[in-house]
Amino acid sequence: MKISILTICFLLLCIGINPIFSQPCNPVNCRVGSWSAWSTCSHHCGTSGTQNRRRQKTSTAQCGGQCPSHLVEIRLCKRDNCHNGGTPNSGGCSCRLGYEGTCCEKDVDECINNPCQHNCINTHGSYTCKCNSCYTKLGTQCDLRQCKINNHCHVYGTVNPSNQCQDCNDSNKFAWTNNDNLPCTDGTACTKNDRCSNGVCSGTPFSCLPCEECHNDVCRVKPGYCVINASGIRQCYDHGSLRPGHQCQECDSNHNDRWTNNNNLKCNDTNLKTKDDRCLSGTCVGTPYNCLSCETHDGSGCPIEHGYCIIQQEGQRKCYAANHFKPGNPCQRCDTNKNVSTWSDNDGVACNDGDRCTRNDNCSNGQCRGTLFSCDSICQYCNGNSCGLKTGCGFSSSKCKCKRIGETFI
Repeated sequence: MKISILTICFLLLCIGINPIFSQPCNPVNCRVGSWSAWSTCSHHCGTSGTQNRRRQKTSTAQCGGQCPSHLVEIRLCKRDNCHNGGTPNSGGCSCRLGYEGTCCEKDVDECINNPCQHNCINTHGSYTCKCNSCYTKLGTQCDLRQCKINNHCHVYGTVNPSNQCQDCNDSNKFAWTNNDNLPCTDGTACTKNDRCSNGVCSGTPFSCLPCEECHNDVCRVKPGYCVINASGIRQCYDHGSLRPGHQCQECDSNHNDRWTNNNNLKCNDTNLKTKDDRCLSGTCVGTPYNCLSCETHDGSGCPIEHGYCIIQQEGQRKCYAANHFKPGNPCQRCDTNKNVSTWSDNDGVACNDGDRCTRNDNCSNGQCRGTLFSCDSICQYCNGNSCGLKTGCGFSSSKCKCKRIGETFI
């Protein structure tokens, strides 16, 4: 192959040799400029991120000079740099559940898939479920464990504030349920035993007695009356009415629910042998009659029995049978046909007046009287039957003579 001289010359010039004027020279190294800025990191995260910077030769090496400076530098960058707990890898980061993106920098919105029964709230790296009011959260589900009525929560058994005969029941959680077992007040005066029936409270009207009036849901006794339970039956009684079968107890309207003892009442103890019967501590008590043996009890006194007299004697009333003589005076006797309370004269009956100088003693005007003997007071004395001569005395020619000692009658 033929190479021309011009071609050789050109090649020598290209390598810095002047074939015509070639002269010897000193070696000169190349020169470089300033570094450029670092480049963008090749990866935002992970284990492979690098960046570099460069510089240019400002002059080339001459006469066999060197260029020892490197023109490119490389350094590591953004190694690891995983967010939210991600794990670095060669391409970026491996993300935990709930995060995404090259460096796990993005939060996954789990709520997009509606994982919750009611309400989903996205949180950093996860989500949470929220139940509507009145519900209890069970994981992602919601359970109604109380009543929800008119958007208000009520625990089971809560009574309806607007109806005391309804409550919250677990079998009917969205409305009030009638409950006939609930206590209630119908708000109506003069009813009793108020009860719920089909969601309505109603009571039984009071059955007040004629002597009562209804007041504040009770039967109140009217003034001047008593209402007393007699043999299990409540009955009305006027003030002052006696208790049947108990003449010493009465209705006192100041104590209108019971019988009241009245010790001022007259009564009858049914005992014929007593009098002035009066009530004492609720019992009828009489004072016993002081009847004599010849008297009977008739309930009002001591009438004398037939065939007797009762006569005051020695300061005491005493019984005497008919025709009984007055003690010490046979001229008076008990004559029931004349008078049973005094002695009756027993005239015309022989008696003894106790005087030896009387005779023919006889009762007259209740006294025993006799006829006096006509004895000579000088010569005679009364011997009980006649006029006897005194000793030493006698009659001579119908004249009384008495001799003295040593004398003789003439």
